[in-house]
Amino acid sequence: MPIEKTGTNIAVAGRVSYTGLELSLVGKALAANSTPVADFYDYQARRAEGRPRHLRLLAFGSSDLVGSRADETR
Repeated sequence: MPIEKTGTNIAVAGRVSYTGLELSLVGKALAANSTPVADFYDYQARRAEGRPRHLRLLAFGSSDLVGSRADETR
C-alpha cells in the first residue's frame, strides 16, 4: 500500500494452518481422555521509507505448537 506523499510503502501478510482443527476433530474420535493439539501460523510485515534513500524494515514471525491436551473429567 503506497503512501505517495511520504514515499512510504507498507505490506503485511499472514497464514494460519487448518491442520490443528482437523487433527483435533479426528483425534477426539480416536483418543480417549486427551485431545491432540497442533497450531501453526506465520506472519510478515515490510515497511519501506524515503525516495532519495531507501530504508526498509522487515519483520518475520511464526509459531509451531504440537502435543496433546488432557481432557477435563468431571
